Amino acid sequence: MKPDQRECTLDEHPLHGSTGRPVALITGASGGIGSAMAEVAAERGFDLLLVSLPNEGLTDIGQFIAKQTGVLTAMLEVDLSTSVGVEKVISEIQRHDISIQLLVNVAGYGIVREVNDTSIEDQLGMIRVNAEAVVHLTGALLPSMIQRGSGLILNVGSIVSYSPMPGCAVYAGTKAFILNWSESLAHEVAKHGVKVTVLCPGSTASNFYDRAGTSFPDYPAWYVRAGGLLDSRSVALAGMNALEAGQSVVMPGVINKATNFVSRFFPRRVLANSSDRLNKKLFKPRPFGNRSCVSDTDI
Repeated sequence: MKPDQRECTLDEHPLHGSTGRPVALITGASGGIGSAMAEVAAERGFDLLLVSLPNEGLTDIGQFIAKQTGVLTAMLEVDLSTSVGVEKVISEIQRHDISIQLLVNVAGYGIVREVNDTSIEDQLGMIRVNAEAVVHLTGALLPSMIQRGSGLILNVGSIVSYSPMPGCAVYAGTKAFILNWSESLAHEVAKHGVKVTVLCPGSTASNFYDRAGTSFPDYPAWYVRAGGLLDSRSVALAGMNALEAGQSVVMPGVINKATNFVSRFFPRRVLANSSDRLNKKLFKPRPFGNRSCVSDTDI
């Protein structure tokens, strides 16, 4: 079943531009890395346009951030797995003449299930949210950034952007695309004063696993103590700091960096085999609830 498709506009909470603050558009802002990104952006002086699925508590999050930081917040509840949802975000920005200085593409989801056991609808849904919506929103907002000679774009990839992931093949494929596309884009637009960073987190404590149809991974105690499991705010801060510093790629966490570095010396077939064994040990699939979900990326 598709999420509620009720009419959603910015008329109730317009970002009128009179505050003099820049505006950040953040997708997947109803929880996890997305809501943490919203908090960090607000603390750094951005008014916020927050996007998430309907019925995800987005209004409460936006109002809380506005009260805590004093910035203006506006919320749009749309389904980014549909072209109608993405076009709605773009049309509302254009209709209200909102100038977006910071675009943060967090919205995304994964399904822990082999390709043959996953419906085509679910596979294409992941591609639309994790990749197509990112390209669509970026393409719509980039021309104005280039014209201004400044702009910030932060895309969320994953540690699995770098390696195959049996049992989550489409998800890993979309994140590999985001990494390569973002790095290429960063090179293309640097001469126009626009910065692009791709954030590649590892395991992050959030609601990703519940929405992916699996229980929270049973990580070894030493892994957690060593900082292998990060909180959403730490990940968001790492992403924003890297973006402001002009880094094209950032991977938070020493263990994540070390794992990614070592993996480069192994054949990809070996990586696929080890990833398959590890995932079967850590993830315990369970029956799905709502598959049409939008959550932050954190594996």
